[in-house]
Amino acid sequence: MNDKAAPRVGALLLAGAVFLSGAAAPVTVNTLSGQASLQQGSRSPAGASLFAPQPAWADTGSTGPADARGHWAEAQITEMVDRGWIRGDEQGLFHPEQTMSRAEFVSLLVRAFDFRVNFIKAPDIRDVATDVPGDVWYAGDLITAAHTFLSLPDKAFHPQEGLTREVMAQWVWAAYLHKTGDDANDPAASGSTPSSDAASTPSAIPFSDNDAIGPDCRESVAAASAAGFIKGDEEGYFKPKAVVTRAQAAVIVHRVAGKLTPYGASIAHTPYGRSDYGKWNAPRQAVLIRSEAESRAFAEQWRDTTLDMPVLSTTGLDFGKQALVALIGFSSSSSNPPQVTAMIRQGNTLTVYLEKKTGRIETADITGAYRFYSVAKCDVEGVDQVRAELRLVPVHE
Repeated sequence: MNDKAAPRVGALLLAGAVFLSGAAAPVTVNTLSGQASLQQGSRSPAGASLFAPQPAWADTGSTGPADARGHWAEAQITEMVDRGWIRGDEQGLFHPEQTMSRAEFVSLLVRAFDFRVNFIKAPDIRDVATDVPGDVWYAGDLITAAHTFLSLPDKAFHPQEGLTREVMAQWVWAAYLHKTGDDANDPAASGSTPSSDAASTPSAIPFSDNDAIGPDCRESVAAASAAGFIKGDEEGYFKPKAVVTRAQAAVIVHRVAGKLTPYGASIAHTPYGRSDYGKWNAPRQAVLIRSEAESRAFAEQWRDTTLDMPVLSTTGLDFGKQALVALIGFSSSSSNPPQVTAMIRQGNTLTVYLEKKTGRIETADITGAYRFYSVAKCDVEGVDQVRAELRLVPVHE
C-alpha cells in the first residue's frame, strides 16, 4: 500500500455530490445572552470569517464569494451562501482551501441542520467546554451542539484546531442521526466506545487506509460511507488524520443536508384526524392514500384485529380532489404530539417533516399512533415515494 501514489486531496469526498434542494432553514441559536450569535461574525486564525455580518458581495449583485467562482465546489458553496449557512469575510472571500476549524464546523452544522434547543435557564459554556470563553462568537452554537448531537465527555473542545476527516465524519453522522431522531443507540452520539461488530471493524470500512482510522471514529466513518455522505479519493484513501478544507466541509454538509431538507415550498396540508386503533408496533413511516380502494386496503392492513374499530374513515372525503397522507407509528401524548412542520415535494418524492419536544416536558406516549392529513390531489400526482423525517427538539432546564 505504501508504494502507491499519494492520494489527491482535492479529489477526496467529491464523487457523488448531491445538489441541495431543501427549504431554507431559519437560524435560531441559543447563546449566554439568549441572542443569535452566527450573525455576529467569526474571525479564524488566518483572518478569514466564515460568518461575516455583511459580506462584501452583498452590495455588488454577486451571489457568492469571489474566490469560489470557478472552484470545484462553487455550486455547493454558492447555494449554501444563498441559504444563509455560510458567508465570506469583509473582502467577499470564503477562502475555500483554508483549513476548517472545529469551531467553524460546529457552527456550520448547527446552522445547516437548524438545530434548536429550548432552554428554560441559560446554560453556562463552562458546563460544556472548559477551553472555550463565554464571549466567543461560537459559544451559543457549541452549547446548542452539546445539547443535541455533540459529545464532549472531557469538556475539551480545541476550537481552533483543524478539523480532521475522521472527526468530520463522526460529527456529521451524529448530527444526522440526531436530526432524524435515530441516535438513541449511536455510540458516536452518546460518546461511548463503539462495539466490535462488523460495522465498526476496519475490514468493513471501504478505504485503503482504514486501519489508520481511530477506534472511536470507525463506526461513524463506516456508517457515513455506507450512507454515501463521505467517499475516498480515486485510489481509495480516506486520510482520516488529514485536515479538511472549508470547501470539502461545505460539500459534505451540503450533501447530508440535501437528504434531510429538500428544497421547495411546503404543499398545503390540513389535519384530517387521528386513530388509536391501529397496530402499535408499526414502524415509523408515511403512506399516501389517493383513492377509496387504497383507503380500504390501508384500513385492512393496519387495523388492530383485536378491536372492532376502524383505523380510518373517509366519509365525506372527495378523492377526486383530495388525497390523504397517513403518518404511522409516531405515537404521542395529548400534551406533546409530533407537529408536522412541512410537506415538501422534490420530483416524485414527498417528504413530511415533523418535530417533537423531548426532555423536561416528556410525557408518556399514549395516543395518536396514526395521524392523517388531507392534501390537494393535484399536489401529489406522480408521487411514488413518501418519506417522514422526525426531529426531536430537546427542552432543558
